[in-house]
Formats: sequence, structure tokens, C-alpha cells
Amino acid sequence: MRFFVRGKTLQAWTELISRLSHYHKRMQHSGFQHELSDRCDPALISILRLQTPAQKLAVLDAMWRSARTLVAAGVRAQHPNWSEANLAQEVAARMSRGAVGRA
Repeated sequence: MRFFVRGKTLQAWTELISRLSHYHKRMQHSGFQHELSDRCDPALISILRLQTPAQKLAVLDAMWRSARTLVAAGVRAQHPNWSEANLAQEVAARMSRGAVGRA
């Protein structure tokens, strides 16, 4: 069974995160300092560096699902009489920044 996230397989996302991780390590060794690194908690940075690409992807997925749940709750509060299909379509529109049609 293949899982797809935003049109890509889970393996494709894992490979992308792995490539980005290797790129980040090369940039660190070259002395490059990311503009946000001085504003991030050092403990958080060290935790993220210890995570595997699959763990980072799992966190991203959990964050996406949480955001979708919050957006759905907001739409449901604004439109209590809408059907589940209309709610799902509006949530998709908001999460995609309008790339998906609205209800």
C-alpha cells in the first residue's frame, strides 16, 4: 500500500527531508548561519537535529492534522447549518489558500 501526502508518496517525502538534512549539514560546516537560528531555542534545535527524517515527517503530519482540525472547528462555528460536504470543501479551500474551490 502506498500513502500519498499532497501528491507525493511517503517515501518521496522521506527522501526529500533526508536530502534537505544533508544540505543543512553541509551549510553548517561551511559556516552558514540561518537567519532564524539566533531566534530559536537551542534546546529545540538540538532535538530537531536528533530526529530522523521520518520522525520530522511524522511531526509535520501531526501539525497539519491539528491545523486542519482547528480550521474545521472555525468553519463549523461560522456555518453551523452547512453539510459535512460543504464544510470539507471550505476547509480544503482555506488550507490550500484558495487553490481548491470554495463551498
